[in-house]
Amino acid sequence: MLEPIGITPSAEALYLRLVESYSIPLPAPAGVARADIASLVEAGLAVELRESYSGEMLGEPTRLAAVLPDEGVGRLLLAEEQRINDERDRLLKMRREFAALRELFEASRGESENSDLVQVLAGRDEVGAAFETVLTAARYEYSVFETGYFGPEPGAAQVVNVPAEHKDFKVLRHRTIYDEVIFASPYPEFVEYLLAESRACGEIQRLVPRLPLKMVLADECLGLVALTRTGVDGAMLVRSKRLLLLLRDVFESMWESASPLVGGDAQERAGDPYGQIPSLLAAGFGDEAIARQLGVGLRTVRRRIAEMSNELDAHSRFQAGVLAEKNGLVRQSG
Repeated sequence: MLEPIGITPSAEALYLRLVESYSIPLPAPAGVARADIASLVEAGLAVELRESYSGEMLGEPTRLAAVLPDEGVGRLLLAEEQRINDERDRLLKMRREFAALRELFEASRGESENSDLVQVLAGRDEVGAAFETVLTAARYEYSVFETGYFGPEPGAAQVVNVPAEHKDFKVLRHRTIYDEVIFASPYPEFVEYLLAESRACGEIQRLVPRLPLKMVLADECLGLVALTRTGVDGAMLVRSKRLLLLLRDVFESMWESASPLVGGDAQERAGDPYGQIPSLLAAGFGDEAIARQLGVGLRTVRRRIAEMSNELDAHSRFQAGVLAEKNGLVRQSG
């Protein structure tokens, strides 16, 4: 418990012994190191007591006693909290200075032909390092296209989490558009973990039938675009303002047409017996994808689509989607 604030395990064991028995005799009994006694006294967790007579202290210390935990440990904890707060303030100051430096760089570099505005990366190490660079560059928003194609044995590194020092700005938004193919991944357990963990990290998730590419954007200052199916072994690091604005426009356009991705059972609204099915059907999703998206069985989806088609007098899934939108059954994306 006390090691994080500078107390060794052996000194902590001695302190716990003192707390239980209040004091031990001095000189130190066998098994008690003088260095641990000195450490506790210096940290203010223990005191060496001497006998007194008529108010006068006599001879050498005769006992080692524990200091009240509220006073000793509490004071150390307060000091450690202050150190952490000072370090946090230092990191925030560095982040603000970094932001100002980057703005100065952006203002001065222009878009000259000689600038290294697009960098082609090859190999996992280069791509991985660039990915981390993009994550630490964002001040306002991460925007992600996730096609659902992963390298062999994907892991926790796929989850995009907001770096700890960003959380104090309270301005970061993280939006990801997923490709429907993610539900056909050969790693279903990983996909379930990815979606749940990313959502827990604050990610806002939407789904489309198809994505053109895999990418991550940090505001309009930096982007990473996959050059291979998975992006693991080849990618393009984009610094060009013009190209980043174009990629931003593509993302926003796809976001407007995407459907919110939610887990669990579909919660149907009163007077809305088909829930999100009309919206997903109009967006072009297949029956299996709708079932996965809503967390219900395939038969349930097909039954509801059949009921809706019968109600709308539609002769095909496509016509059902068109008529559902025309009749106001399709929910507008928020």
